[in-house]
Amino acid sequence: MIKMIRDKFLLAVVTVLVAQVCFASALLPEIPGWTLVQVGSRDMLSAKGPQGVLEEYSYRRDSDDRSIKALILSGTAFGTQKNRPSDPRGADDPMGDGGSFQVKTIYDIPVVIETVPHIGIALSMAISKDTTIVLEAPEKMAQEVENIALAIGKGI
Repeated sequence: MIKMIRDKFLLAVVTVLVAQVCFASALLPEIPGWTLVQVGSRDMLSAKGPQGVLEEYSYRRDSDDRSIKALILSGTAFGTQKNRPSDPRGADDPMGDGGSFQVKTIYDIPVVIETVPHIGIALSMAISKDTTIVLEAPEKMAQEVENIALAIGKGI
């Protein structure tokens, strides 16, 4: 009896892990010259219970091991980009940290790109009502971030 329960539990765990990997691989494509590595995953909990899942991946460039962080935010905890700024460009001056943003679309997917000098770039893609992908990297990798976003958008 205990062996049967243990086997069913292990099967359930393996099924969940495979489902997560398949979901991520469907959203985050393999890109030539880059290696995609899963860094971690955690449930987002609140007093109301489970609100979503945050999955963290890393695209590591094969030539020099530089990386771009890829986050998949799924569930109600993260909101949506429905309240995007109406102006396609903006900045947080005069009291901010010098950051600026740009709103655009990639393959009909709404995208917000935020750049903060000396910190980096973050590109956010609302790929569905409850799922957003965020790519983060040093500012000097802005073109690579946009190229990965194009690959993601093309695959969706």
